[in-house]
Amino acid sequence: MKTVKKIILPLLLALVLIFGTVPPALASDSFTADIQVEGQQVAITGNTTVDTYVSLIVESTVDGEKCYMDQTRSDKSSGAYSFTFPMEEGSYKTVLTSNGITVQPPDFTIKNSADGTVTVRVEGAQKTLLPETQVDILVGQTTLLEAVRKALEAGGVTYTENQGMLDTISGEEGWQWLVNGTGGMTLPSALLADKDEIVLVDDLLWDPVLTKITLSAFRVDVGGSFTATLNKVQGTALTPAAGQTLYFDSVSKTTDQNGQAVFTGTKEGNYYVTAPSSGSLVRPVPVSIRVGKPTGDDPGNPVPDSNIHVQMRIEGYKGTIYNSTVVFDPSKYRTSDGKYKITDPDGNSHSFSKATVLLATIVAWNEAGIRDNLIKSNDNYVARMAGEEEFDFRNEHITCGWMVRVNNKVINQGTGVWPIKDGDRVDWYYTDLYAYYGSSIGVSPTSLDAGGTIKVKVTGQTNNNWDGGSGSTKTIEGASVYVGGTERAVTGPDGTVEIKMDSPGTYEVYAVKLDKNSTHGSYYFPILSKTETVSVTVKGDASNTTGEVATTGETTAVDTVKNLLNEAGKVIIGKDKIKVENGKATALVGTEELSAALKGLSDQLDKIKKAGTLTEDELKSLQKKVTLVVPEQKTPAVAVKLDAKAVGLLKQADTVEIATEVASFDLTSRTFGEAAKGKEISLAAEKVDYADLSESAKAQVPKGSVIVNLEARVGGTVVKSFKEPMRVSIPYTGSVKNGDRLTVFLLKEDGSTEPVGGIYDARTRTVNFLTGHFSRYFVKESARTFGDAEQVTWARDAVAVMAGKGIIRGKGEDAYDPFANVTRAEFCALIGRMMKYEGTSAGSLPFKDVKADSWYYSAVAAAYEKGLVSGKTADAFDPEGFITRQEMAAIMGKVLEQAWYRPGDEKQLNIFPDRQDIASWAKTGAAALVREGIIKGMEDGSFAPGKNATRAETAVMLYRLYKLVL
Repeated sequence: MKTVKKIILPLLLALVLIFGTVPPALASDSFTADIQVEGQQVAITGNTTVDTYVSLIVESTVDGEKCYMDQTRSDKSSGAYSFTFPMEEGSYKTVLTSNGITVQPPDFTIKNSADGTVTVRVEGAQKTLLPETQVDILVGQTTLLEAVRKALEAGGVTYTENQGMLDTISGEEGWQWLVNGTGGMTLPSALLADKDEIVLVDDLLWDPVLTKITLSAFRVDVGGSFTATLNKVQGTALTPAAGQTLYFDSVSKTTDQNGQAVFTGTKEGNYYVTAPSSGSLVRPVPVSIRVGKPTGDDPGNPVPDSNIHVQMRIEGYKGTIYNSTVVFDPSKYRTSDGKYKITDPDGNSHSFSKATVLLATIVAWNEAGIRDNLIKSNDNYVARMAGEEEFDFRNEHITCGWMVRVNNKVINQGTGVWPIKDGDRVDWYYTDLYAYYGSSIGVSPTSLDAGGTIKVKVTGQTNNNWDGGSGSTKTIEGASVYVGGTERAVTGPDGTVEIKMDSPGTYEVYAVKLDKNSTHGSYYFPILSKTETVSVTVKGDASNTTGEVATTGETTAVDTVKNLLNEAGKVIIGKDKIKVENGKATALVGTEELSAALKGLSDQLDKIKKAGTLTEDELKSLQKKVTLVVPEQKTPAVAVKLDAKAVGLLKQADTVEIATEVASFDLTSRTFGEAAKGKEISLAAEKVDYADLSESAKAQVPKGSVIVNLEARVGGTVVKSFKEPMRVSIPYTGSVKNGDRLTVFLLKEDGSTEPVGGIYDARTRTVNFLTGHFSRYFVKESARTFGDAEQVTWARDAVAVMAGKGIIRGKGEDAYDPFANVTRAEFCALIGRMMKYEGTSAGSLPFKDVKADSWYYSAVAAAYEKGLVSGKTADAFDPEGFITRQEMAAIMGKVLEQAWYRPGDEKQLNIFPDRQDIASWAKTGAAALVREGIIKGMEDGSFAPGKNATRAETAVMLYRLYKLVL
């Protein structure tokens, strides 16, 4: 994460006004400031008047640029204050102000990356407590004590300190320091040089002398012999250590006057030659030898560059960017000069002195095609990843950006020098220094019967752990808990919440907390980054023939590419194109904005195609979407006007989203048809004051609801209906007990309401819905229960939710009839209501058995015109015939494809023993439904393609499909 905070000048001046106008007489006579620098970390401590604000400004000594700002309040009793913050490479001066008094500590310099390495070894009285460990240092800046701390922490060795000295290590007391073989007066504060060798020795060894083992060979055949030599290290000279014990494969021998002993390898394997501490001699570093055939380029050692497995997760503010295991052989990237070199997906080359966290990260980028990244500071830290850049939320979170944990510890060095090893876990997350890492989500139980309740507890860890610790933990109130990808509940003051689990299946449970007041485009800032997922299995009625498919929580290469493409087509409307008058903001969009977005799309699409990571079907599923963002103006009304020339460019994109603070619209070249050709399009959204509603309307609309009046004009004329449904999003600010039940309602002129459906997006706190015309809309919770739905507990929630949205209907006041079959005409009506399809006038259908005056004519016509259905013969549709599972799967599969989901792969059907019975025309759609978790199979594991679909099965599958396409 980049640590320098470049704060805008007006904000700095405001602070000066706030803190600089207090009468000097109130200031303490002892306003002090002391500055300490360790590596990249800066600590400023001091005293001033008790319970008083202290402001800090850090400037570059080179150009005077303001680089860092912060404020704190002194202690209420002592007047003590402190600042702790990281800085990047450079020279700086600091200015502190309190009560109108200013102090300026000495200037300081930061060297951002390690430019040297040292080795640290700890030899206890009876055994080695820390084997030789390499750590990175800043030459001439890192102290002996700092290097030893890093090595001990890297090796997981416990230690205590007392007044700046090491007190105990692994419980042993009393230690001597040897640097390059010399002890004596070396102090913990001594500054280190590159390649220094540090050995700590228990003080039971009087006047310790280092020793070293050398071997005559690093590999011998079975039955072969080799000579081991033990020498005393005295400065640069080596002298034989005679009469000392050497060990090899449980065999011990005493060295002769030349410090030598001869050993024979009796069986194949890798072994070490070792020696104990004796008298004043310190045990040496063990030396390895291979008996038998070599295992690598070095015949005496195991291959050093074998595959490394790293569990890596990258969580951005737009969602999960990567979550998988990275497997790579670092030797693949090692060049003749010993460096590790790699090229990232953007074509930039990077070099490291060893296998590092950043090397592993770039390997992941390359595998997943994650582009638009930025690495700075000599390949040492990440400033941008997948287009998400530090300081994107700087107005509300001035220290936001990318942070990384390795094995759940905040690393205190650059990612380009921090070593990576097999089995490491790396977590990247976009956050703020003062926000929380989503470290833990406890779920209990993880296996339960349908109808049972799980208890979820969410805790977070602090990020500002400059010493590389894991951070203090805190329970998180207000975290949104997701079950199977849907927000289900929000944690209380103790960080816990209970959630009832009604439907059988396997669900992924995770949590996140967002700052809903902080935006970048249409995104919120993560106060608590996404936690890990916990898998929960709910057991119940096996008649759930559609099944529950676990969401993996992993982001595929296709998902990543789609995110990159969407971001590439995003353009923020400039202030010069926005006019605010009488509480209404009007944004003018011309060819300049649309052309810029279309070019971004085109360039990104070319990169994706050149990368060659996606199949042809996957490339076809990439939606060319332009997003035009109107920045927040804090007005209750917003209008966006696309001039006639810009309208002409709509056909170059599949969808154009217009995002405003009041509503968002998805527009296509077909929305208004030919009527819009050569004319200006205007889309307007205005919040309606609850007090202005009629009494009949107030009785229907919950108080506090956001009511939005939408209007569309083409060439200045109000449009009554659209040629195809438009996807719209409006805000919801109420409490969320069950996000799935939040539904958009049409508020009619007479005060009555009508549900129009919708899916809640917890990330943006909006509800997305489809509509064929504009009017007044609001959101409230809606569900309709039926007594006989209790017979199908696995479908009960889906029935209640879809009925509450007005998509499915009952057979009576309290009857749903869940086991009844669904006719082909009924299913067309269900799909039509869900997707807001409308058929054309009579006479367009070729089917003789679908009469123009039948109740289902329009529904069948709409499905036919959309290419979703065909007849049983050229002129017969069989509207009253029951729809089969494979017919329903084929139709739903086409809905998915039209919503930019890639076609199904027939291999996904291999899980069904009767897959050969699925008709060829249904296999692609059925496979897509299996992949997306819409259908799983019957109780016996079969697909049952010819079985008639029941009303319960239909409700569940439509429910899942609706959440995907909306």
